[in-house]
Amino acid sequence: MKKLLIHGCGGKMGRTVAELAGEHGFTVVAGIDKYPGEAPFPVYGELADCPVAVDVVIDFSRPDSLPSLLNYVQRTHTPAVIATTGFSDEELAVIADASKSTALFVSANMSLGINLVLDLCKRAASFLGDGCDVEIIEKHHNQKMDSPSGTALALAHSVNEAYLNSKTLTFGRHGGQTKRSRGEIGIHAVRGGNIVGDHDVLFIAPQEVVTLSHSAQTRAVFASGALAAAAFLCGKQPGLYSMQHLLLASSAVTNIYTDEEQVLFCLSGLRPAGTAVHELFQGLTRENVNVDMINQTDDGKGALAMGISLPRKDSLRAMDVVVDVFSRHPGRFLRRDDVLKIVVEGEGMAAQSGVAARFYAALSSAHVSPLIVTTSDTSICCCIRSAQRREALESLLSEFNL
Repeated sequence: MKKLLIHGCGGKMGRTVAELAGEHGFTVVAGIDKYPGEAPFPVYGELADCPVAVDVVIDFSRPDSLPSLLNYVQRTHTPAVIATTGFSDEELAVIADASKSTALFVSANMSLGINLVLDLCKRAASFLGDGCDVEIIEKHHNQKMDSPSGTALALAHSVNEAYLNSKTLTFGRHGGQTKRSRGEIGIHAVRGGNIVGDHDVLFIAPQEVVTLSHSAQTRAVFASGALAAAAFLCGKQPGLYSMQHLLLASSAVTNIYTDEEQVLFCLSGLRPAGTAVHELFQGLTRENVNVDMINQTDDGKGALAMGISLPRKDSLRAMDVVVDVFSRHPGRFLRRDDVLKIVVEGEGMAAQSGVAARFYAALSSAHVSPLIVTTSDTSICCCIRSAQRREALESLLSEFNL
């Protein structure tokens, strides 16, 4: 169990986080609140008074508590999920500066659903174009401190990104001169009762209206999101993280596919490396061979080993080129037809460490040794022996829950 400190543990969100912490692998070992009420863990009035070492902090407090929070996390090198809203631009800049030395996770809304709506808003604005009037209506309980909500602002900024930030934000309308400008995004706040959080984004065209809506039914959705963010943040390097990082990391690998129409050439001992390699690829280009994967290593003495995969339909022409190069340069080559290419890919790989470790662990557990491996920010490609297809795929699909 990871050790969790809740900053603002006496509030409604703080209490909900405490109730759900165990389900997410956390033990609440301390809380901070001036008015805590009863709690099953030690509660301190100030962060400076807390002697307990923790793995991560979740903050559901007030903007005016930011200085003491940042002082604590920087002094103790403790990552923190900052779920408080209502920060000014200056305070957000201070948070960004603090993230240079501490891992900080900031989101205006911890709901996974609202973050999907954020993405949909940007796509809708791009698709519908500038012919729409955009209005945002947010509704919250009568005790909410800030207006408009941080989520409403995030939705407005998401829409505005699609318009290259050319729009201005208008907060409510009153008075006698309220004719709408084409260059604005309207934001309206409703406060009443126990509304947890409702947001509607209206794209109003001359002949139709498209509305994107999100309604939070309980505070548990925000608490669960904050706890998921805390689990993601543990062990991360200093930096400013967001819900987008979490969403990408949670589904780092989204697809695994195979290509059975590949041939692998294993080349070794080429000297001089530069001249031989130049002639090799010049010849492959001349023969219109489409090279797929390239993996090269140097022995430190001027010779190299290289693996090249390419489509089976090009293999005869490629073989002629390889034979020609090795007739003029020392070295050895081997053509392998018994290979299967496997591609593991996902946009979230760029934001999550450990994917390669999981990839190799999966193949190792299946007793599969890759013949060649290449990588990019969002993919791992390898060739294995065709006979090991079933074992390799079953293990990889299981490891990445696909």
